[in-house]
Amino acid sequence: APVCSPGQVTSYAVERYEDAEVTCSVEANPVQKSFQWTFNNTADAIDVPRGRFTSSSNPSVITYTPMTSLDYGTLLCWAFNEIGTQREPCVFHIVPAGKPEPPWNCTVSGVSRTSVRVGCEAGNSGGLPQHFLLQATSLHHHHQG
Repeated sequence: APVCSPGQVTSYAVERYEDAEVTCSVEANPVQKSFQWTFNNTADAIDVPRGRFTSSSNPSVITYTPMTSLDYGTLLCWAFNEIGTQREPCVFHIVPAGKPEPPWNCTVSGVSRTSVRVGCEAGNSGGLPQHFLLQATSLHHHHQG
């Protein structure tokens, strides 16, 4: 029976009305014939209609768009082949996009009179695209003798 491919993205931080392209990849021999998706939240478990995702190709991709707070939860994906149904579903968490973390582990190198190189590691994006701005100012020191 099919099993989830290792190394998949399993958590998607998404704003309301924003599309998340969730990809479910499986390893199957013989190859998978079809997929099924289910959405779980605190209140419900709902089978996702077939037209909302790619069913026969591997990976299966669903475009998921949360509209209300109840649309955050867990997407489960199962594959089927001639051997049978996948025992454990692939699990994907749909969480609200949050406030990004600041950059960290910044280093300064290549300092000269006219330039400096600054390198930082990005903190968690909170699920949204990040853009960074470095502002530099010149401080002139005047020495009186």
